Amino acid sequence: MCGVTAVTTGISVLGSALGMAGKVQEQKAQREQALQQQLMQQEEAKQAQIQAKQALEDGKREQEKVRLEQKALQSKQAVQYGAANVSLDSGSALDVLSDMEMQGELETQEIGAKAQRQANMYNRQAQKHNIEAHQAGQKAQGGKLQTVNTVLSGVGNITNTLVGSRSTRRGPSYF
Repeated sequence: MCGVTAVTTGISVLGSALGMAGKVQEQKAQREQALQQQLMQQEEAKQAQIQAKQALEDGKREQEKVRLEQKALQSKQAVQYGAANVSLDSGSALDVLSDMEMQGELETQEIGAKAQRQANMYNRQAQKHNIEAHQAGQKAQGGKLQTVNTVLSGVGNITNTLVGSRSTRRGPSYF
């Protein structure tokens, strides 16, 4: 009878240990997945920040290009007025050149605003990815605590099984 109890206890302990090992492996896989998710979200955030910076730089280049084109058009118009002996100091010629300059500046301002909106969109994406990376990191950290709890719980179950099997024995203990 004592042998049957020992075998039953052994099987119980083995079952608890295997169950605990299975849970630990599952939790480890979940933790690894959370860490991978965290790394991916951090990389996505970096890419979004790079895109935001690039949008602003592209906007500045486009603004400079438009300003140069507008200056070239104004110069061409001024040359045409000069060739026709039109005074550039007052009147319609001055109004036309002033309007051209104002239109060019409005266009460059629109380009700058568009670039800023794009950069803001990318920055919001970066913030979203950073939040998701933080959440994944928290999940991975929680997974560590869950694994520790599983191990401690499993060890407690095994201990209870061993202690319980000894208290149900009758007669001398030969093991």
